[in-house]
Amino acid sequence: MQWVLGGLGLAVALWMIAEPFLRSREASSRGEPALPFPRMVTRSVTAFCVACIVLLMVLSPVALAGRGPLAQLLYWTSAILLALVMFLAGLTEMALVRKQLLEQERDLVRQVVKKRARPTEGQSEERRAAAKPGEGGNGRGNGG
Repeated sequence: MQWVLGGLGLAVALWMIAEPFLRSREASSRGEPALPFPRMVTRSVTAFCVACIVLLMVLSPVALAGRGPLAQLLYWTSAILLALVMFLAGLTEMALVRKQLLEQERDLVRQVVKKRARPTEGQSEERRAAAKPGEGGNGRGNGG
C-alpha cells in the first residue's frame, strides 16, 4: 500500500512540475498567448492540493483502519493544511490577476492620453488653441 501511495504521489508531483511547461508550449504552438508562468504555477499547486485532498478522503478508510486518535488527527490535519495551501494559492492567483489588470489599465490610459495629445488633421487651429490647458476657460473654448 505504501508503494502505491508513493507512486501516486510521485506521479502527481511530476505532473505538477511539468504542467506549466506543457501549457506554455501548447499555447505557443497554437499561436495564442500563454498564461504568465506564476499564474500557471499557482493553478498547478491548486490542482495538486485538490488531488491530494481527494486522495486523502478516498484512502481514509484504508489508511486509518486500526489507527489511534492521534494518527487520525494528524491525517486530517494534513488535509486541512493542504486546503490552507490551496486557499493561499487562490489569494496569490487573485493578486497576480489584479496586477495584470492594473498594468493593462495603465497601458490603456497611456494610449488614450497619447492619442488625445496628438492633434488630428481635421482639427482647426482655434480648436487646438482652445484645447490647450492652462489658458483659462473650461477647455471648451468659451472661457466660461
